[in-house]
Amino acid sequence: MADKKEFSPLLVDSLPGRDLGRVLNDIDQMEKDNDILSREIIGEQQIHLFEKLLKLQLEALSFAAENAKQWSLSDRVIVAMAGRVFNHLRASFKLLLAGYWSESLVLDRSAHEAMSRELFFYCCPEKTGLFFKDKQIWQKEVDEQVAQKLAQGEAIKEALRGSYRDSSQWSHPNLLAIQLQTLSDNKEEIGSKTILGPILLHEGIFAQQFAGLIALALSATRILAAIGLHQATDTWRDELEELEETAKSLFSSYGVRLD
Repeated sequence: MADKKEFSPLLVDSLPGRDLGRVLNDIDQMEKDNDILSREIIGEQQIHLFEKLLKLQLEALSFAAENAKQWSLSDRVIVAMAGRVFNHLRASFKLLLAGYWSESLVLDRSAHEAMSRELFFYCCPEKTGLFFKDKQIWQKEVDEQVAQKLAQGEAIKEALRGSYRDSSQWSHPNLLAIQLQTLSDNKEEIGSKTILGPILLHEGIFAQQFAGLIALALSATRILAAIGLHQATDTWRDELEELEETAKSLFSSYGVRLD
């Protein structure tokens, strides 16, 4: 959780008697201040790494669009899912910088679901009809099919599922998630001490969460390579491998191995 001594967040029980229009203006200013401070904490090198990964995703989508006349039904869904992932990553980045770190986790979880379905429809194009009929495709089926049909599919599945489980526990509206947005450890104060607007995170926690977002962006870009969009340019795969090495170096500084 954030270091509660380092910021003065807006709480529900502080609202009575306040000029609520002024409160909204204050929230706007807090978001801007957080963005500046967040960029200082993260550093240009890590932000540049994240943006390079998104640039590779755009190049892959551009390559796909150039060949749109050859798309199958499954290709259409895969590209749509990849576009959803790109948007989620960008939005999560903006939210995280502004101080909405808990909200960014909800988008991260949704990105995981879309990423797994890129692989699923690539492996099982015959299932595309279910999508266009708006039929439910359970996550368990998605995971099992990916593990069975892709080389290294089991490792990919476990990596996705591990990150998915982690993000899920913070994003569902359960006690844990609600307490993350409560400026009190006392359960009796849930609601009254709910934080409105952004939160200024402790530097160490914030840096680690941004590293997690980089890992998610790396996984999303790797998936585009797995489904064949690495042909976007002659140097696309080389650039991805270079970014992977940079990311590994970053994660080793946290004592985490990135495979």
